[in-house]
Amino acid sequence: MSVAAAWRGALPTARRTGAGAAAAAAAGAGARAGLGLRPWAQAGPHRGAPRRPRGARAAAAGGPGGEEPGLEAAIRQKNAESPVVVYSKSWCPFCVRVKDLMVAMGVQAKVVELDQVVEGDEIQAALQGMTGVRTVPQVFVGGAFVGGCDDTMRLHGAGELMPILAEAGALC
Repeated sequence: MSVAAAWRGALPTARRTGAGAAAAAAAGAGARAGLGLRPWAQAGPHRGAPRRPRGARAAAAGGPGGEEPGLEAAIRQKNAESPVVVYSKSWCPFCVRVKDLMVAMGVQAKVVELDQVVEGDEIQAALQGMTGVRTVPQVFVGGAFVGGCDDTMRLHGAGELMPILAEAGALC
């Protein structure tokens, strides 16, 4: 006897038909109803509950782009307080390149790791509303948006980043 045949032999193959099947179904339904249980297809908190569309949490917070009212103003203030602000994610290799460049140039940048801040998603949405860019890093020098990794590296390669940093007072 093969293994498959042994398994088939171990499983019950008899089906209930006729009155026996109806009685068993009624007994099962009655037992579930008596215990206050719902049939499987209707069980669970996800059934019948209204679904929130994506971004509903942020939109419920206020602003038109999903960000909280005043969040853009708070970001602008933070950008103005520090000569260089880098909005980053700790795992992003492009962010690491920009942060390494700032260290190599002797710039003490204020780094906001969006993946380590509770409001990271809201901040990123507000940044998108301000800059039109969703990706990270987002580099601000002297309160002005410089760009992302490619933009920052391009400015550095062309020799234009150092004067911008000097004008903002970011160089030690």
